[in-house]
Amino acid sequence: MNKLLISLLVTIGLTGVAHAAGDAAAGKGKTAVCGACHGADGNSAVANFPKLAGQNEAYLIKQLNEIKSGNRAVVEMTGLLNGLNDQDIADIAAYFAKQKGTVGHAAKDLVEQGQKIYRSGIAAKGVAACTACHSPTGAGNEQAGFPAIGGQHAAYTEKQLHSFRTGERANDPQGMMRDTAGKLSDTEIKAVASYIQGLIALLFPLLAQAEDYREGVHYVKIPTAVRTLDQSKVEVVEMFGYPCPHCNSFEPYIKNWNSKKADDVNFVRIPVVFGRSWEPMA
Repeated sequence: MNKLLISLLVTIGLTGVAHAAGDAAAGKGKTAVCGACHGADGNSAVANFPKLAGQNEAYLIKQLNEIKSGNRAVVEMTGLLNGLNDQDIADIAAYFAKQKGTVGHAAKDLVEQGQKIYRSGIAAKGVAACTACHSPTGAGNEQAGFPAIGGQHAAYTEKQLHSFRTGERANDPQGMMRDTAGKLSDTEIKAVASYIQGLIALLFPLLAQAEDYREGVHYVKIPTAVRTLDQSKVEVVEMFGYPCPHCNSFEPYIKNWNSKKADDVNFVRIPVVFGRSWEPMA
């Protein structure tokens, strides 16, 4: 079965982002050209083209507008957005934001290194944890303008990190991604991109992206998991303390699941110190 590496859901402060209200139903009829590369439902089959399904709406609008204006150069999209107005772009973004993203696998030999970078950064290099902006689930932070990256093709993520590192891509606020990517080696970029590809956003108590997995066998209903090709066992590697009522609501489910776990489940409980705010669980 697939190994799941479980982590805690935390967040940072939010800032508002204003944009035109998109109509997902209308957007569906405007995505025929998009679907040729990105898939009709936003799940691209070719790893060089990013998955758009489930991407934060505001982020999609920003990127589409910047590609259209030339502020972000994407050769494959040259001229494709010229005939779209603001409402068209908002509608297309709304449509893809409502689609369900698929998830790949993290490479077994890279997942440990990728996990460390994603969760903790690299202190010796001054690299911040990816979780700070993109959340432990990879869901990003729409109000702050940070994209969802969980499940994204590793090849695409690698390409973007290399582009930020060289400065070829420079539409990141305050140069945050250029600064971060500039401190990463090729090996580190490959590892964190692979980890992200297998990152599943499981929103308690609903399973968002993996209905084909059986509870207690392939997953547990706590915030995040990383899927690898390891056919060994489910491993819960991180749990948490209970400093607030929100967290306490997990306790009955955790105890119930733990008491019924199969022999092939390794359950490791690690207390974690939390910040002041929490990401919505819906």
